[in-house]
Amino acid sequence: MTLSGLVEKEDLGGREQRPLRSHKSFVMWVGVLVCACTAALFGGRYLDGNHASYLLHAFHWADPHLFTKDWVVLSGSYHPVFSALFQFLVGHSWSPTLFVMGAVTLNFLILWLFWILLWKAFPSVLSLMFLSAACVTFVYTETIAAQDTDLLVAVVQPSLLGWLGWLVALVAVCSGLRPILCGALAAPLLAFHLNFLVLFFPFFFGIVVFAKKPELQNTPDLRSRFLNGLKQLPLFVAPAIVAAVLLNQVLNAATGESAGIAREILQDLRAPHHYQVDFQGQLLFLTLQATAIACHIFTRLSRNRQLDLFSFVESSGCTRASWLRPLLIINWWSIAVMNVCTIFAWCGVRQIAQLFPWRILPLNELLLGFEILCFMALFLSYQRRAMVMLLPLLIPALLVPSARVLVSWASLVLFLVVAATWKNRRIRLGSPRTVVLAGSLSVFGFLFLAIPNAAAVRDRYQPSRPELQNFFSWVRQTEKDTLFVVPPDLGLFRIRSLRSIVVDFKSLPLIADGVVEWEKRIREISGVSTWATLSDLVHGYGSMGRERYCALLQRYSPNYVVFWSNPEFDWISESDVAYEDSVVTVYSAAGEEHLCRK
Repeated sequence: MTLSGLVEKEDLGGREQRPLRSHKSFVMWVGVLVCACTAALFGGRYLDGNHASYLLHAFHWADPHLFTKDWVVLSGSYHPVFSALFQFLVGHSWSPTLFVMGAVTLNFLILWLFWILLWKAFPSVLSLMFLSAACVTFVYTETIAAQDTDLLVAVVQPSLLGWLGWLVALVAVCSGLRPILCGALAAPLLAFHLNFLVLFFPFFFGIVVFAKKPELQNTPDLRSRFLNGLKQLPLFVAPAIVAAVLLNQVLNAATGESAGIAREILQDLRAPHHYQVDFQGQLLFLTLQATAIACHIFTRLSRNRQLDLFSFVESSGCTRASWLRPLLIINWWSIAVMNVCTIFAWCGVRQIAQLFPWRILPLNELLLGFEILCFMALFLSYQRRAMVMLLPLLIPALLVPSARVLVSWASLVLFLVVAATWKNRRIRLGSPRTVVLAGSLSVFGFLFLAIPNAAAVRDRYQPSRPELQNFFSWVRQTEKDTLFVVPPDLGLFRIRSLRSIVVDFKSLPLIADGVVEWEKRIREISGVSTWATLSDLVHGYGSMGRERYCALLQRYSPNYVVFWSNPEFDWISESDVAYEDSVVTVYSAAGEEHLCRK
């Protein structure tokens, strides 16, 4: 049997049988079902998570009487397109349902577009196996990659729309649409997140250079590839227009005398999890690279052309499978750039970290995993080499002992073993019976592994910190221009109560002067000069003395000061308590001049 038989046909007693179109439709619809189940199980929330920062300006623009004393909101939005769109959707009785449904829908569209991309690159049940394994992992462990980057989130936020723009562009390019149309489809979505917009240009230039002309893929003539890429430049017309409109505003805001100080504050104090590269966080990404490289080295050393992934793609007899080569090539280029950026970041080059190239790490990891699965399928296609796949498959589980790795790789092993042992241990990816088996396995395996996570799924539909609901309801009864001083870790206060505060740890304006102002205010309310974690700030705030309390009243003129429950302050009268429950205690600042005169 030829190698192309692994994809399109099966040798049955000397007869070749191509799979029926209905079987391909079956696989496609099973993939759609898996994507829909994953999006539903992932959940959706409103006024939670990053909504604490991203929806503030939308509420202020919808009702200018809100946040009239909040310096963060008045400093300007760093996601202006997102705020402008959603100002028409916030504050209504139907907003919670709309936003929850929106998060589920956006997550489904991202997964569905990725499924379409897999199917175009490699139309076989192997794509379905990988999609099912990846979705099981998403349900169990969410989608956080290195540097706290994610693919799916349970709230409607700019990164979801940015990912949607990327995948729309990828699918459009792979579908052969005109470049200018591909860019026009992606640009409106990329406008929601400038990081995705900036990274769009180098990544997609490589895609069009390698992918638009399949006959150029095997030629060493880089000049021909480059000229081919120039012909695809209309892809970038619409995104360039969006960048010209939005990027100038951000660049102007991020420059100036305070830029250097602001960069240090962001990367050392506010978000080291984003900007300071942690080896432990990079370990899974590096392990996937090592596994894929080991697979490539093995196929080269074996000198068996049948075990070469790209030769497999070329001989598969399916023209759409030619997209796998350019996708994986550009993915490796992106990974190489990512590794270089990581090295520079380790060496302290802060400008690299501020560009945040790690934004696309989830896509890199997914494509690496799919490449490894294709290699494993090739290894398992031959009985004598079936055991070889065990070594690279076990490497991630041994080196990265985490639930995320164990679940994902266990899922891959499950799908592969069943497929490999079907019909004399040979993977007949085009066999109708294999199609039905893989589809059934994907659905039942997904449900078997995902349903036990139902309790966590239920929580993903409920707003966090329900014990604060009564407190936020009381705050909403105050005047709209009321100003509060709150603990630095009460990041949900603004968005849940729709009232102004002096400062918290969660939200800050991403402009240089605003970042410096944020750091100054954090020091003033916490009373600490240096800190390593948020807990240090919370402890400092909770140990506030009368002198610092009076200084805050004099400087910011707040109406109320909030502490976590039962603060041991012998210098504040019980008569000054405006609200108290088992979680928080609120002191009124009105009429406390006598306290500060003592």
